[in-house]
Amino acid sequence: MRERVFIALLQLLLIPTIAFSQTGSIKGTVTDKNTGETLIGATVMINGTTKGTITDFDGNYTLENVEPGTYSITFSYVAYTNIQHDEVEVKAGEASTVNVIMEEATTALEEVKVVGKANREAEAMLLMEQKSAVLATQAIGAKELSRKGVSDAEGAVTKISGISKQEGAKNVIVRGLGDRYNSSTLNGFPIPSEDPEYKNISLDYFTSDMIQAVGVNKVFGANQWGDVGGAHIDIKSKELIKSSELELSLSLGTNNQSFGKEFLKTEGVNSFGFANIHNGPIEKTNGGGREYIDEYSFPNSLDPIKKNTPLNSSITIAGGRKFGGDRHRFFLVGAYGTDSYIEEGVTRNTTTTESVPFRDFNYTRYEQFTSHLIMGNLDFDFNKSRIFYNALYIHTNNQYFSEYFGKEGEIFQNVEDLGSQGLLRRQQINDNSILVNQLVWKWDFLPRFSSDAGVSYNYVTGNEPDRRVNYLSNIGNNQFELRSGDARQQRFYNELVENDINVKASITYQLTDDVTNKSSLSVGYSGRFAQKDFIAPIYNKDWEVGSSPLPIYPADNILLDNDFNQENLDAGNFTVDLYEDKYDVEKFINGGYASLIYQFGTKFTANVGLRVDQVYIKINYDVNKGGSQGSDKIDSVYFLPSVNLKYDINNKNSIRFGSSVT
Repeated sequence: MRERVFIALLQLLLIPTIAFSQTGSIKGTVTDKNTGETLIGATVMINGTTKGTITDFDGNYTLENVEPGTYSITFSYVAYTNIQHDEVEVKAGEASTVNVIMEEATTALEEVKVVGKANREAEAMLLMEQKSAVLATQAIGAKELSRKGVSDAEGAVTKISGISKQEGAKNVIVRGLGDRYNSSTLNGFPIPSEDPEYKNISLDYFTSDMIQAVGVNKVFGANQWGDVGGAHIDIKSKELIKSSELELSLSLGTNNQSFGKEFLKTEGVNSFGFANIHNGPIEKTNGGGREYIDEYSFPNSLDPIKKNTPLNSSITIAGGRKFGGDRHRFFLVGAYGTDSYIEEGVTRNTTTTESVPFRDFNYTRYEQFTSHLIMGNLDFDFNKSRIFYNALYIHTNNQYFSEYFGKEGEIFQNVEDLGSQGLLRRQQINDNSILVNQLVWKWDFLPRFSSDAGVSYNYVTGNEPDRRVNYLSNIGNNQFELRSGDARQQRFYNELVENDINVKASITYQLTDDVTNKSSLSVGYSGRFAQKDFIAPIYNKDWEVGSSPLPIYPADNILLDNDFNQENLDAGNFTVDLYEDKYDVEKFINGGYASLIYQFGTKFTANVGLRVDQVYIKINYDVNKGGSQGSDKIDSVYFLPSVNLKYDINNKNSIRFGSSVT
């Protein structure tokens, strides 16, 4: 019996090996006849089948799992003569080697126009573009994002050397330089930030569902905006590559650390993940130099909603097709996702002069993130011109409820004899959206002359509706007492709205008819015209101890709505004063540039350029409870020269130098 079992197991183990040995493979290298350099991205196809591949960064290829037999293989590459190899024999369990030397096509025609669509989702294509670029650039495409499990643009750029993301920082850091030194664009057009505290939009806004590639420049040329010192990050939106496409993906899951636990949610977000946007009470009365409200018309509760832990889910549908003889194309993608988790931890703060923390909390945080994405583009490819339109809508909602228990030396000093301990309850909702419209026209209007013009309109809203902060002192016996005083019981609202228009136009003249020579002269203009408005009402609730004792709550049943309501406000048990921080910004930037690329022989290329930016920015502000009011502006002209050099040591190695004023 044991022998039979052993033989059966041996047979099972041998099945994969036998199956694998029944097929073979074809491999080799593709090189250029004149230079001896390997060719990246050459296509290798087995004739009469759908099996094929492209050469990698070193010009190598491998066709795996080929059935034994004799095949005909075609090698093709743009601007090279196709080569067909017949009688390629494949044996089971062996690798057949076919190395190919390709020669540039030399057919003379009156006029030839090669129309191609570079697949910038593929790693080989991006590597080829990086290799040929004069400016040092790095990029990561959709296929690499998928392979590395990257879910958004922020995760993509952190895979690039010199870029990191620190815990607690909103945006990435490039070579030690933070948000204010970097710039972000979508398809080459600037995009504004959804957060008033940051210059750049949060990169995790852009999920992998809409990304074709993310490129990073750490050196700069004249055609780029001048307000950058760390890195320029450009996100390319996804386009249709195949003749037609329809994809549907679904996912459902849960966090094993929070599964089956009670989940506390802050009120103010509907079941679809959109916040109930409102600005709170606005009717004011004056008293003692302060403004108060008489109507307690806050629509959201101070007490959390108890739910079962939500499931994490996502759905994405994408599709498109070519039309008009495969010259034109459209692509649409829609996505929805939600993720929830429960986090427990410790937060401590100390001063430079004291080793004992003045703030020492244990906390529990219940957070839910929801996103909505709709994107579509149309691409019309005519004989000598291309018109591209891209529309994008992204909405994100992040809500959390958190409780911090522990020591806070200042706020809980009223219970110093009990260790200055208490409870901080914090609830926050961030509801942001961006609407993007982009139109680009590229036209080869004369031999060697090409133009690139475009316009974009961005509309951004950033809302934080009803952030709630409440402090309660631990008075012992498993009870908590409401804290009174300034900034102890608060509600915050803020709204950021920005309208942003960008225009660009450029003309490029190729200095030679040789398509392999990069020498060219470009002149161009870019303009940005933006209006930003920000308002932040802040409500401070102060319990009037002289009118009514401070409310006391059992630790397991803290219901703040029982005391903060219209009845107690009318009775004078507490007051609500209101003040508003607000500002508005006008931004007008007009820039012109000239850029020369000159190729000396086959190895050395130089790029010199000059950009001139006329910048007008004006801000009017009224912040800090009216303590800081006024206006300020910048009205200056900036001259920004740049030099970039590239020397190709060999096919695989180059030396680049970049210097610029920004």
